Amino acid sequence: MIDEKQLISLAKEKKIKENKKLSKKDYDRRIANWQLFYLNNLDIFTEEHLKIPLHYFQRQVLLDCWEYDIYAFIASRGLSKSFTIGILANDLALLLPGVEIAITSLTLGQSNKIIDDKIDKLLSSDKKGISPILKQLRADGYINFVNDKNTGGRIVDYKNGSKIFAVACNETGRGGRANIVITDEVRLVKKRDYDAISEPMLAPYSFNGLMIEPKQIFMTSARTKDNWVWTYLKTIVRKHYTDKRIKYGFFAGDIFTAVANKIQTKNQYLTRRENTNDLDFEMEFLNLWIGETEGSLFLYDDFHKNQILKTAFLPTTNDDYYYNIKNKYDFSHENEIRVLAMDIAVSGGRENDNTVFVLGNIDIETNQRKVEYIKAENGLNSQKQIVMIKRLFYDYKCTYFVMDSKGENFALLYSDI
Repeated sequence: MIDEKQLISLAKEKKIKENKKLSKKDYDRRIANWQLFYLNNLDIFTEEHLKIPLHYFQRQVLLDCWEYDIYAFIASRGLSKSFTIGILANDLALLLPGVEIAITSLTLGQSNKIIDDKIDKLLSSDKKGISPILKQLRADGYINFVNDKNTGGRIVDYKNGSKIFAVACNETGRGGRANIVITDEVRLVKKRDYDAISEPMLAPYSFNGLMIEPKQIFMTSARTKDNWVWTYLKTIVRKHYTDKRIKYGFFAGDIFTAVANKIQTKNQYLTRRENTNDLDFEMEFLNLWIGETEGSLFLYDDFHKNQILKTAFLPTTNDDYYYNIKNKYDFSHENEIRVLAMDIAVSGGRENDNTVFVLGNIDIETNQRKVEYIKAENGLNSQKQIVMIKRLFYDYKCTYFVMDSKGENFALLYSDI
């Protein structure tokens, strides 16, 4: 039976032990334990420590991005891809001292947008920041936002030596170094650019004995299956189940995921369904990759290749006539039928004309058809229309002139062509 004196003595001993200063080794061990716990539970770190509310799928994405070396985040418009990845980058910068995280995309402006709109304004700014912890860290000077003096890319500097920086996936990004590369709207980036510029940035992370493999994170919305990302996505899914060496992961979500998580409303879904054509709705909101069926005669890849003109026709201008500059366009194909098409749409208002000019040709032998010039004009009067028609007709060496006036009779105006 413990008497009162013994109980007081035990309490004093316990208090002495609690107040005893920890050695540096014990202190570092405690820090490392919390660091590893939070890294393996980024959702807990985000919600309980940083006070940032998450939806269920966002928790899963954060956990996956830490677990996998190569990760694909395929999501429809409005599913907060950029916001989620902005949270991820900030979490890892806080938890991994000295880590370097590159946010890259087709353009520098698109890369800057994640830092400006998400990490800066939405997460940590004084007025709109949703995390009181990040706002305090920023006020204390622990987090700073600066611009790269050479490229103009946005940079987030942390006092623990970590850095998040924006860079375009082009020549300006060469020579950079990062432990984690996050590519936004990767379907817009050419594969050769990613392989030559972004992927070589990667270097493993090492700090106080903690070694981490380089990470590649891809964000995009769906498009057509002739895009290289579709082929790579299939590789990621296959290797997720088969590769025992590199860890591959993926997540896909559509507008129904957004509605279920109350990021979008049912009325927003209905409005977008009504105002978007079927093809774009399937790609942008249902997150479906559109492509031909196996064995199809016509392929999306062929259509897209033929949409690019290597030698486009450019009409001459007044300056061209004045300086006698010759158009470099090749008119040597004698077996072509050349057509000038004109569409006149009369509308209300002061500038009550919307005119579209189209130049194209048909190869008589192969039946190949090309549209080589399209121009829309607004507010033309009849005299300006005649001048432009004659100029295009003769510059392009047209065989025929075709006009759609939607019931308006302008035939007499052009009888002298």
